[in-house]
Amino acid sequence: LTASQTLNNLVQADANDWYRFTLASTAATSSVVSTAFTHADGDLDLELYNSAGVRLKVSQGITNSEKISLGGLAAGTYFVRVYGYRG
Repeated sequence: LTASQTLNNLVQADANDWYRFTLASTAATSSVVSTAFTHADGDLDLELYNSAGVRLKVSQGITNSEKISLGGLAAGTYFVRVYGYRG
């Protein structure tokens, strides 16, 4: 990624949705990956993995969004997992 990207109207069709992105350079401190949803319809959580499959960060709140800072991450490929709390 070299600029902000927004994906709207996504539907979680199964227990896990995966997204891949590549950072072209070290992420700025203000860089984040986030998801917004209606918590009353179901609780979603967010995880960030590196290209080796190692979980780097997790967001497991109880509001209408989840957010993970990308600040300082090196250039490379990363994966985001969006999943429903307790399935």
